[in-house]
Amino acid sequence: MDGSLITTASTIITQGMVPKFPLFYLVVGEYATIDNFHPSPEANTAAAIDDAAFMTGMERNSDIVIMACYAPLFGHLDNLVWKPDGIYYNGVQSYATPAWWVQHLFSVIRGDTYIPTDSDANEGRPTEKIFHVASRKSDTNTLILRIVNTNTEDIMIDTVSLAGISSTQGGTITVLNGAQWDQNDLQEPLRVSPRSQAFEVTSNSFSYNAPAFSLTIIEIQL
Repeated sequence: MDGSLITTASTIITQGMVPKFPLFYLVVGEYATIDNFHPSPEANTAAAIDDAAFMTGMERNSDIVIMACYAPLFGHLDNLVWKPDGIYYNGVQSYATPAWWVQHLFSVIRGDTYIPTDSDANEGRPTEKIFHVASRKSDTNTLILRIVNTNTEDIMIDTVSLAGISSTQGGTITVLNGAQWDQNDLQEPLRVSPRSQAFEVTSNSFSYNAPAFSLTIIEIQL
């Protein structure tokens, strides 16, 4: 089965949990989020983070969703025929949108074995705001935890517990976030772009404050 999904934030969030189709494999042929056309339908931070929430659902169901593609990828600034796009360019310059950075991070930081996760972070909230998925990279014995906050405010996760693990060797934490309507442009191509730093927690539990409109990827060396 192949499908396309170019839609608004509320729709792509509700599609975040991709349904199971036992008789089929699913290819999401193209998808993107348009966030309220404000200030324009280029891929802003909020749209990109909604994409990330949707992608956690695809990763969680990766036994069924075997391929996916963000689209359109390129848009010429002097001849735009569709918005949003992943990368904008003119004759001499280019810049990646926040949505492209989401695609990049999911692509280059990924495991090969799905690890089930559970959370009560959304209790008391009318709609889901925190999305999560985990995997393990076998050749380096690394746990990869993705946390997506689609809310307008930071959300404190009091305890992240690594069941069955007594201690870790720390690792790396990468965060992509920005103001809700922030966009990259030719003048500030890295306004919204990921930042990485050492993750120094070595215990089997920790707290984390997920910034508003953020994708966090924690790589934990086991």
